[in-house]
Amino acid sequence: MPLAGLTRRARIAVKAVAAMGLRRTALRVRHELIERSGWLARRYPPGELARWIPAPDELPRLRAQCARGLFAQSEPAALTHEYRQLFPDIGPALTAEADRLAAGEMQYFSRLWAPFDPRADWFRNPFTGQVVDGRAHWTHVSWDAPSSGDLKYQLEPARFAWVFKLARAYRYTADEKYAAAFWRLFDGWCAQNPPQAGPLWICGQESALRLLAMVFGLYEFAASPESHDDRFGRLVGMIAAHADRILGTTVYARSQQNNHALSEGVGLFTAGLVLQEFSAAARWRSAGRAIVEEQVPLQIYDDGGYTQHSHNYHRVMLNVLTWGVRIGEQLGEPLAPLVSRRLGLAANFLREMLDPLTGQVPNYGPNDGALILPLSVAPYEDYRPAVQAAGWAATKTLALGPGDWNEDLLWLAGVEVARRAQTPAAATPPPNASLPPPASAHFATAGYDVLRGRESWGMIRAARYRDRPNQADQLHLDLWWRGINIACDSGAYLYNGTPPWQNALAVTAVHNTVGVDDQDQMTRAGRFLWLDWAQAQGNAIRSPRGSLELWRGGHTGYRRLDPRLEHHREVLRLGDQHWLVLDALAGDQPHRYRLHWLLADFPHRWDEALGALRLDTPAGPYLVRCGLAEGTPEYSLVTGDAHSTRGWRSRYYGNREPALSLAAVTNGQGARFWTLLGPADLELSCAAAGFRVAGAQWQAEIQLTAAQDFRIASVRWQDAAGEDRLEAPRD
Repeated sequence: MPLAGLTRRARIAVKAVAAMGLRRTALRVRHELIERSGWLARRYPPGELARWIPAPDELPRLRAQCARGLFAQSEPAALTHEYRQLFPDIGPALTAEADRLAAGEMQYFSRLWAPFDPRADWFRNPFTGQVVDGRAHWTHVSWDAPSSGDLKYQLEPARFAWVFKLARAYRYTADEKYAAAFWRLFDGWCAQNPPQAGPLWICGQESALRLLAMVFGLYEFAASPESHDDRFGRLVGMIAAHADRILGTTVYARSQQNNHALSEGVGLFTAGLVLQEFSAAARWRSAGRAIVEEQVPLQIYDDGGYTQHSHNYHRVMLNVLTWGVRIGEQLGEPLAPLVSRRLGLAANFLREMLDPLTGQVPNYGPNDGALILPLSVAPYEDYRPAVQAAGWAATKTLALGPGDWNEDLLWLAGVEVARRAQTPAAATPPPNASLPPPASAHFATAGYDVLRGRESWGMIRAARYRDRPNQADQLHLDLWWRGINIACDSGAYLYNGTPPWQNALAVTAVHNTVGVDDQDQMTRAGRFLWLDWAQAQGNAIRSPRGSLELWRGGHTGYRRLDPRLEHHREVLRLGDQHWLVLDALAGDQPHRYRLHWLLADFPHRWDEALGALRLDTPAGPYLVRCGLAEGTPEYSLVTGDAHSTRGWRSRYYGNREPALSLAAVTNGQGARFWTLLGPADLELSCAAAGFRVAGAQWQAEIQLTAAQDFRIASVRWQDAAGEDRLEAPRD
């Protein structure tokens, strides 16, 4: 390799070590040495399940333990009665998915269905026909080999999410066909995937998630006539074999310092509590507790934000810790109080991100389709089940009112808690225009701000990273109106697809921010590795009456350019539904500046002369206008470009859908963009001193500081209720 190439690789390696820190780097190096030496392959040779199956005289105690219930602690017939009483309308949705599973189909990433034969299909990707070698030891398997494709497709059925769906349908209907379907799938798994044999044992986290599902099935199907001793014993043995597998790679999990470690810790803790007959149970329990109690303060920030910078992975963390806290309480081994405290903060963080009409959150950060505890009929995008259950587990209080999302509580907290959650609250007073808008939220450590009006709200990203970022998207704005994600995040789509679809939607160009010279805000050094972290900060102020709210901030990502430049953004909420966004970038040399908005794909009309895009949404027309303080940018509008990553969004892993990609480009030493978003045709006038925006029943006068700064000095708002003013502090 040429000297320049070696120098570059050395420089990247030094930066990567600095990003991970010495502790995590040392753990990762230790794991790599262990794996590459062949020790893991020798420690985990393909084995027989029989060695893990307990003696027949040990099974009665386990069956008796299961009869008491895992979390619900109710006799099966009584639980079925209460289940139907509390959730009388969920039957069709609940059984529809379970019936498809029983009929020989499998769901992938909560979206796509495909035929699935449990005797033959564990190693096959049903959508491409690619097959991973089922004979290969898991230490020799790649996540994205050309012959087998993205291994996540084979691992998805192996997460055993289907256990929860079949168990819930079984408990709701008492129909033995669901128990038979569970055992048919489990028997097929055992036949093709004996302990440590094959590619689907590759990951300790995947093994841990499978372990949790198997424990759930152990309890829920224990009383079924289908669960004869041979099957019951094999299920117990497979849980034990998984605990042994997880224990071997906890060094790697801890080096990741993310949901791998938490999942594996809770998996070991669970196995050690449930399988007390095994000689290794105390070791599993102790190791699992140590990992969880070590990792929680490292991963969950003091404001409830999460180290992985992803709302989907935040939900994974909530699910895992909710399970861990509850099983510790139920089986007499509670985790340290710090775990519950941080879990409560994390639940509150995600609650602040909820859209009030849909329960959805911004599709922010990596999203691999994970829903590890599918315990309600709420759709995949609805985060209320996880938020409600985690909040109760942590604080024993209920943050949300009655709804199908409380089905999670039935399973994780028990009948009494679910009954309390489903009790209608006192009548909510009718909407009153004189009431202030809902409260906004600021998460300084995690780097998010949420601004809320009555009918519209936005999330702004401005992070001072202390853990490695997943996307180059500082100052991204996610905007919602009447339950519609108008300005959206692109999601992930595929981590291990064919080019260009290898985590391609993490770049600056697809997010709702400004790019410079077609460069990312940070240096990309790998599929999941960013260096030269862009650091950002921001803060918000609200007017006395709440009609106005101003967020202002900036980031350092383009200081690495020569010569360096700054990006400053201001986001102004005008009333309950309208938003004005100002972007100012200034440098000493000419650059190419590109303002980008990714918008929901609705029927639309584009007026390039005005820079105006009208969306015809189910909730009514919505207008997006953008331009420059001086001059006219070069506009482009693209939807689902077949030849690039532009104009796409992915709400489910492996599934992409068109989105509207609106870009405004200019060249020069600086750029001053404005964007106005809202549901009505407004009167807008721009001048060097500021803006005037007027709707049918209100108007706002926006005064700027010095024109080149392009920053808001003050706003005067006038409507039928009177005047409201906002004075922006000077930096």
